[in-house]
Amino acid sequence: MVEMRVTATTLHGERIYVAALRDVTRRKQVEQDLEVALERQTTVVAVAAHELRTPVAATKLLVHQLRDRRATLNEERTVD
Repeated sequence: MVEMRVTATTLHGERIYVAALRDVTRRKQVEQDLEVALERQTTVVAVAAHELRTPVAATKLLVHQLRDRRATLNEERTVD
């Protein structure tokens, strides 16, 4: 892969254009490798976040159920 840059200048009163070519094959490959690595990292983080959220949500639900059950037991004791 090649990158080209063209500049215009004046030499001895005449306008000339200078083109510079640069091989960017290695740079482009590194960029692609980094993009793939970033996608993998994003996937891992998303999966980890999901796995962490699931137990937290289950724990919250259990806590609410236990609180409700405790309140019900307290109400039953008060009624007796």
